[in-house]
Amino acid sequence: MRTLEDETIKQSEFSPAVVDNNEVLLRTYSSPADIDDNSRFLDSSMSISDLRSRGLSCHRENYVNFNIMRDNAVNRSMRTTERRGQE
Repeated sequence: MRTLEDETIKQSEFSPAVVDNNEVLLRTYSSPADIDDNSRFLDSSMSISDLRSRGLSCHRENYVNFNIMRDNAVNRSMRTTERRGQE
């Protein structure tokens, strides 16, 4: 279970530093199933129990390469579409 104290500690060896309160954070959604017909995220796109136990992966605007982020999202979306076609 995460606590507020976790916000004061670097969470990964790959993180450059603790996330500052003023930083812009980015989250990539690559599955169309997470978005409704009005381009809003569905409540089911994020599990509250996962948020409480594992937190939420995100990118930090000052440290991200947008081209890599976009390419990763496209690749994930294609894999998701392929898996759905096999079901």
